Amino acid sequence: FDETLMFEKPVAAKEVRIEMRSPMPWGYFGLRSVSVIAAPGPVMITSSAGPADGGLCLIALDGRAKATPCLEAIAGAQDSVFTLNAKAQLTVGGRCLAAARGAAFPGNSLVMRECPEDDVLSAWVLAPSGELRLQAAGSYCASADAGGAEVSLRECGAGNDDAPRFTLVPAAAPAPGIASALRAADSLLRAAALRQSRLLGDLRDSVQSCGGAAPLQLLDSSLSAGATSNDSAPEAPGAAEGAVSKLDRAWGQGLANAKRLIADTTVVLRRTAH
Repeated sequence: FDETLMFEKPVAAKEVRIEMRSPMPWGYFGLRSVSVIAAPGPVMITSSAGPADGGLCLIALDGRAKATPCLEAIAGAQDSVFTLNAKAQLTVGGRCLAAARGAAFPGNSLVMRECPEDDVLSAWVLAPSGELRLQAAGSYCASADAGGAEVSLRECGAGNDDAPRFTLVPAAAPAPGIASALRAADSLLRAAALRQSRLLGDLRDSVQSCGGAAPLQLLDSSLSAGATSNDSAPEAPGAAEGAVSKLDRAWGQGLANAKRLIADTTVVLRRTAH
């Protein structure tokens, strides 16, 4: 028989564990499968397989579904956060994740297309293994190729091959103005750093012309108008610092160059104090 257990209100959870109230000596449940009744909302489609620093995430790009490292996907949150609607469709910008060519077969690509009212090839469920499965095809799940870029249908079951498999993870809805705010902050930071770099150059020349002072050894913090934070920003150590560094560079924030500029300014100011 089937039994539905409901909480008094929706509960946000990433994991649900079922335990026996009075365990029997053999320790087995009489359960064939368990599924979750999930409320519609924003989700990310993720796989633990892939890059060691965060796995793979699905994004919508040029009408297709692509897999990319999750840190890069998060940086472009508008295209990596899907909405699971009441029809079990995964949508971004009014388009649905679906099987291409109107058919479900192994190797068929996943695309982003218009969301029809009753499209069995754009409705998704979670298989008992947790994999994202096409509802119309009982054994086909979303998967990526060995390189991790192309996303297609494969036989469900992690034991079939080593290809990354995907599941759903609750996510915060992307803030509409965050991209424009970050780009505006980036422009302001670059303009301020460029002005500071020019002033620092003038001050450095003045200090070195006084009394034959030795040339100042700086960190080369020059920040030209066209420079990006990829130019010389070192990879930060540690997982958390590395994640912040990658997101920083993805949004174009030249914080690493700005920090070097501040350090160079400190060197020159200390020289003037003597």
